[in-house]
Amino acid sequence: PRPRGAASRAWRDPRTVLIAVIVMTGGLSEGTANTWVAIGVVDGFAAREAIGALVFATFVASMTVSRVAGTRVIDRFGRRPVLVASTATAVVGLALFSLAPALPLVVVGVVAWGLGAGLVVPIGMAEVTGHGPGAAARVAVASALSSSANLVAPPVIGIVAEQVGVRHAALCAAA
Repeated sequence: PRPRGAASRAWRDPRTVLIAVIVMTGGLSEGTANTWVAIGVVDGFAAREAIGALVFATFVASMTVSRVAGTRVIDRFGRRPVLVASTATAVVGLALFSLAPALPLVVVGVVAWGLGAGLVVPIGMAEVTGHGPGAAARVAVASALSSSANLVAPPVIGIVAEQVGVRHAALCAAA
């Protein structure tokens, strides 16, 4: 029998696949925001495109703050608790973006979404790397799922948006 490679083992390792799915949700969340936040603001509130762009910039700024300040938070509380808190914050923010009746609340939702989403992929990648042989294969699994979600989510949400509107369709990312 032929020995199996690290890549093959990584795809069959339950821990790697579970963490990769978590990383995938981060990619799905980021892809959804990158494509649909500005459009959701413009369509959902009849806002000017410049307002939609500013709200999207707020999302990106929130993610950046999360990634820059997140290292201190991770060092203090650990990867797993911060990952759980980040995911919950992103889901709450996404729900607020999708369901808020007024634009100021949507902006609050976008800030929470960005702060939460900012650490999901980096923490997941750090966690899946672990120690010892096979780290590159494990990162490849997580990266493949994250990239796939980032590419597939926006068109799927667009299809759903045709029926329910962009902001409500974004809830698919929370699911």
